[in-house]
Amino acid sequence: MENKKKLVKTIFEFLVFTLIMGFIVTQFMGTTYAVMSPGNPNVVITIDKDGRVSQEGNLFGDDLWYPTEEGRDGVIRIYNNYKKTKLTSLGVAVELNKFREDYTEDAVYQSFLDNMKLTIKKGRWLEFGDTSIVQDRSLADFRDGIELEENDQLTITATSPIDLKYTLRMDEEAGNELQNLSADIDFLITTPIVRTNDDKPRDDDKPANDTGVKTVAEEAVVKYPEIEGHWAHDCIIALLEEKIIQGDEFGRIRPDDYITRAEAAVLIGKALKLEPKDTLIPKYVDPIPKWAAGYVNVTSEEKIFKGYPFGLFKANNNITREEMIAVLARAFKLALDDESIELPFTDKDDIGNWALEHVRAGFEDKVILGYPDNTYKPQNNITRAEAFTIICKLLGYHDTHTQKL
Repeated sequence: MENKKKLVKTIFEFLVFTLIMGFIVTQFMGTTYAVMSPGNPNVVITIDKDGRVSQEGNLFGDDLWYPTEEGRDGVIRIYNNYKKTKLTSLGVAVELNKFREDYTEDAVYQSFLDNMKLTIKKGRWLEFGDTSIVQDRSLADFRDGIELEENDQLTITATSPIDLKYTLRMDEEAGNELQNLSADIDFLITTPIVRTNDDKPRDDDKPANDTGVKTVAEEAVVKYPEIEGHWAHDCIIALLEEKIIQGDEFGRIRPDDYITRAEAAVLIGKALKLEPKDTLIPKYVDPIPKWAAGYVNVTSEEKIFKGYPFGLFKANNNITREEMIAVLARAFKLALDDESIELPFTDKDDIGNWALEHVRAGFEDKVILGYPDNTYKPQNNITRAEAFTIICKLLGYHDTHTQKL
């Protein structure tokens, strides 16, 4: 009889153990959605080693959409190769590629924002995959930015990427104007740096090496090994001396990296000695990095930068060679004096009509010369060193440069 009781007890304990383990495994599968999600994510966002954000993929996809209650699921993966940071707000930037011609673009765009609904769920180790941080909100809400509640914010470390599970759906009330439509939906994130115990608090508006206290060390000549022997060395030194550029928080100039639109706005603003401006109402619907916002505002007010359709600035996009000469021509009032001047570049037909006059003016004033193979490469992204050199010429900081101002 006693053996029978032991057997029943053993079976009961085994069943309880099985149920507990089954529950744990189920929860584990839900909480590790980010780590174990199969296949490729729909959107990949990367914070690079310099703190800049780039993105690949499109929330909208290539398929036709129909009004529905369920929508389509996907994954947004965020990699952080910079410091530990926290995801504090979400946004989207929308660009229509194709829509019905019997409706105006503005009408379709507004309807699209109002009728496309987005849900975002956490999907990270030890956090439940079914916890919604944003529930069925219109893209119009996301376009203006959605601040996350403190307990919904996610910390992203350099060693642990996170996934967000999203559901995008077209509202059942959507009209015929959204038929046969294609669009790009960029997912935007705001991630202020989370300070660790090793970080010294500082004003984010100041350069990383600016403590607010002047010291003798600040007067010393700073060495930048990466620019020694570089073809743009003299221009870089001139701009450093004039405090138009400075090293990043790691003491680098990165002359051969491409320059972003945000960086270009800061560079031009400082070159022209413009005062950065804060605005209560953002000039653009997509997020602008805090360190660049004041200069983006003032260069936009001065009509140096004009932005993209639908109120986008695209701060983290690299700027092309023809875009750069266009904004510099507006900034430094370059005008074409000789209407008969011909560009010698073999790829001059690749220059956009909107930029051609600016490129010709820049060539006439000898601030752009092209490459040794006699090309201009207008669609190529421009490097920081190339942008520095043009600015240096425009400001006349070397005897060999033409004084323009």
